[in-house]
Amino acid sequence: MNSDLEFCYFSESFEAVTGVAPEKLLGTTRKGSPPPGIDLKAFQNHLDDLDAHRPFRNFIHSREKDGKTAWLSVSANPVFSREGNFEGYLGSGRDITNIKNHELELAAAHLENEETSILLDEAIDAMPQGLLIHDQDYIQRASLDLSKILDVPESLISPGSSLKEFARFLLERGDQGDLDVEEQLKLSEDMCNRGEFFSLERILPDGRIVVSQILPRKNGGMVSVYTDVTEERKRAIELESSQKQAESAERAKSEFLANMSHEIRTPMNGVMGMAELLASTELDAKQKMFTDVIVKSGASLLTIINDILDFSKIDAGQMELDPAPFNLAEAIEDVATLVSSKVAEKDLELIVSVDPVT
Repeated sequence: MNSDLEFCYFSESFEAVTGVAPEKLLGTTRKGSPPPGIDLKAFQNHLDDLDAHRPFRNFIHSREKDGKTAWLSVSANPVFSREGNFEGYLGSGRDITNIKNHELELAAAHLENEETSILLDEAIDAMPQGLLIHDQDYIQRASLDLSKILDVPESLISPGSSLKEFARFLLERGDQGDLDVEEQLKLSEDMCNRGEFFSLERILPDGRIVVSQILPRKNGGMVSVYTDVTEERKRAIELESSQKQAESAERAKSEFLANMSHEIRTPMNGVMGMAELLASTELDAKQKMFTDVIVKSGASLLTIINDILDFSKIDAGQMELDPAPFNLAEAIEDVATLVSSKVAEKDLELIVSVDPVT
């Protein structure tokens, strides 16, 4: 640059580095439109340095080269005459495209990692369980609800807090009963160092039951998941109680049916016996028919009573099937005989016809 801050000389390699013909820039100044890809504040600071004739370092901007963006870094020192008059700038530039692209890739990767970390944090905080990420010595991350689930101060589980002090706090307040604190701390520490999975059940001072599962991480450290199972345990107890009540009611029903069946069978046997004695006496045809109806009705009733007893056996798991032949036509005629009196009362006619082949 000359004393008017106009570009007055470029080396032979300038066009090869920047992709810009020197004659396009000769006689121009930095003032005006800033180079593409530069922060406006940084550009203004650069102009201020030029106006004040101060040296500048690493003025970074971009140029289009072969259809791609090339990044340049320019540094220069002011030149003064022996009399102290400003005569311009003498500087050099270098292509930092590879460095800049690497920086952009790192920035993009960092942004992606930040977004992933945010999503992970949101997922962790949305979990109904409490989550604790830690190594063998220090806590690295705790979910928002963990302090409420375990009823512990938030400062005790903040990042960088001592894992041992956190475990000591839980043991000393009696979450795991009257176990020896130092012995349990040593046992937990050994299991963490070996990277073993283990599970603990603790009862909090307010009576809630929390199950903690400690899982090893592939790259070292552990993930501890804390689940409040109080309501689940209550439901399990209620379900067990309801099941016992249902089983008790079922047994009472079965016993009642069995007792009632036996009580009914005794007088029924008396009725059947008298009906059979009556049938053995001299009776006319009509009396004989009436007596047969009594005998068959009694037999059907006894069958029903036996069926009731079978229900009791089914409930008790003692039912055994006994396949036996029977006469289908006779069974149908017996049913028709049982309902014949009701049919006659309604002035109806009941006709039963059975296929002889059947």
